[in-house]
Amino acid sequence: MLPLPDSQLPFGDLVTVLLNGLGLMTLVAVAYGMLQRRPLRPLARSLAQGLVFGVGGIGAMLSASEIAPGILVDTRYIMIVLAAVFAGPPGAVVAAGLVAGYRVSLGGSAVWLGSVMPFAVAFTGLAWRALVPARHRQSLSAFALLGGLLSAQILTLFILSSRLSAEQMLTTCVVVPAGCSVATLLLGHLMRRENMLIAREQALETFAFSDPLTGLSNRRRFDAALARELELQRRGGKPFCLALIDVDRFKAVNDTYGHHTGDAVLTRVAAAMQSALRSRDVLARYGGEEFALLLPDCDARAALALAERLRAGVGAEPIAVGDQHLAVTISLGVVASNGRWSAEALLTLADDALYDAKANGRNRVEIACEPTAAAAPTEAVSRAAAGLGGAGESFGYLASGEPALAR
Repeated sequence: MLPLPDSQLPFGDLVTVLLNGLGLMTLVAVAYGMLQRRPLRPLARSLAQGLVFGVGGIGAMLSASEIAPGILVDTRYIMIVLAAVFAGPPGAVVAAGLVAGYRVSLGGSAVWLGSVMPFAVAFTGLAWRALVPARHRQSLSAFALLGGLLSAQILTLFILSSRLSAEQMLTTCVVVPAGCSVATLLLGHLMRRENMLIAREQALETFAFSDPLTGLSNRRRFDAALARELELQRRGGKPFCLALIDVDRFKAVNDTYGHHTGDAVLTRVAAAMQSALRSRDVLARYGGEEFALLLPDCDARAALALAERLRAGVGAEPIAVGDQHLAVTISLGVVASNGRWSAEALLTLADDALYDAKANGRNRVEIACEPTAAAAPTEAVSRAAAGLGGAGESFGYLASGEPALAR
């Protein structure tokens, strides 16, 4: 850009900066939405989004307009303030640090202001986030307030630099607040739109893959998770186990107390089991009073121990029905995947083990084991009673391949 007289302000360049910034903001909003949809931990998501906003801020500086020696005008601060708003404190620190570091690398007489200002802007965004109620943060008036606060900070930067003529300062006091407000409103609207789309997608996913009564996964999601675990195991992944679970004498509960009580029983049983599981375990309502449980990275011994805890935990909490307390128990059939069985075979084995649990008195755990060497070639499984309180014992091979007594 050719040097201009001190009395002139490159107004056209400022408009170009704003337009370029809007295109960059669109890319940042798309990247933000992609990360928001990823199943990341909150801290990892915040840091990744901060990186996106920080890179966006650096990209904005690459198309900046220099209105005075060492004084750049661009949309970097809008990226930082919205990183604070949408990515939270960790993301704000990352974005501000990236922009400040790049500003230092550019040098110039106002480098100290350019390196401190990103963190001041991040603080403003975090203060706005803390003071504005969550239900109002997505409103245009709230983003207009944020744009006004950011404009005031940027004008303060220009005043402190004291390198603009009176005419330039007057024009800047008009152009900068207007540009900041418009850009903040537009990028805020893009981010809000992304959040609304994500919320709508999550609602549709919940409707498609969740059981409306218990809030657990439904059969569709469970089958997909099972297929994924089988594929991972075939690629050399860790073992996993599967269990089918049935509420004992549930038909009698419905017939005696009514379907409303039956629904309450299913909800309480689901909540009791879910509270005892790891976050990566998949518990689903598989149909009627039957549940299915997928245990990734779990061998037969650990699955048996967990199944017994679930059985004991459900039985330990009677359900109040009027002035009575209804004792509810569950039976469980467990199978450990050996890497050779299909999803259908695993479900059949677990269902057979569940049938044995019912036949052997209910309120118990049974496990389907691989046949021993002495077993007939056509024998699909040898079943071992859970033994956790009771009945007979049988020998088989657990997931580890070691001969063991199934209890």
